[in-house]
Amino acid sequence: NSLKIASYHSNIGLVLTDLNNFNSALIYYEQAFKIQQKYLPPNHPDLATSYNNIGAIYNELQDYSKALLYYEKSIQIMQKSLPPNHPFLALAYHNLALTFYRLRSYKTALEYGERAIEIYYRALEPNDPQVITCQETLNAIREKL
Repeated sequence: NSLKIASYHSNIGLVLTDLNNFNSALIYYEQAFKIQQKYLPPNHPDLATSYNNIGAIYNELQDYSKALLYYEKSIQIMQKSLPPNHPFLALAYHNLALTFYRLRSYKTALEYGERAIEIYYRALEPNDPQVITCQETLNAIREKL
C-alpha cells in the first residue's frame, strides 16, 4: 500500500529529525508528501501534517521563508479539515510563532502564540507539556516587546 510507504517515510523523517539530521529528514518527509499528494484528497489532515513537518525542518535549517510557506499551507488544510479547537492547529500556530520570533517579528509572533495558547487551553489540560511549552514561548516573546 502506497500510503503505508508514505507513513514509513514520514516515521523515518521523524527519527532523523530527532537525531538532528535535518537534510536527510527533509528527503524522507518530501518522499512521504509526494506519495500522499498522489493518493489523498487535497484537504486531508495527513497532508497538513506533512506540510508542518517539512516546515519544521526548514525552520531548523534557518530557511524561515520556506518554513512559513509550509506552516501556512498546513494551517489552511487544518482549518478546513479539523475542528477549530484541535491541538494540531494550535501546534501549527505555535510553530508560526516560533518562526516569527526567530525572525524578530515579535508582534506577529505574539499574535500566533496567543492563537495557539487559546486553542491549547480549550483542548488540553493546563499542565500538558504542549501548553507549558507554548506558554514559555509566549513569555519569551513578551520579553522582547
